[in-house]
Amino acid sequence: MILHAFRPDRFDASHIVASFAGMTTFITPQFWTIVIEIVASIAMPAIAFVVLYRRQSFACTLGLALLVNAKQHR
Repeated sequence: MILHAFRPDRFDASHIVASFAGMTTFITPQFWTIVIEIVASIAMPAIAFVVLYRRQSFACTLGLALLVNAKQHR
């Protein structure tokens, strides 16, 4: 798994910039986890509102998110 992440062809500007932007865990996995935590913290109030007041919307959104996640990991 680690050897797959650090392939020589990934040492180009786009992968390095994406890593520092928090979009991949290529070079700086700690920064990536911080970005994910910040995004989740911002999204939590909206998620709580939808769960409490818009249950049908929550079910649709959760299903869509799971579908997108499944397609990404193929």
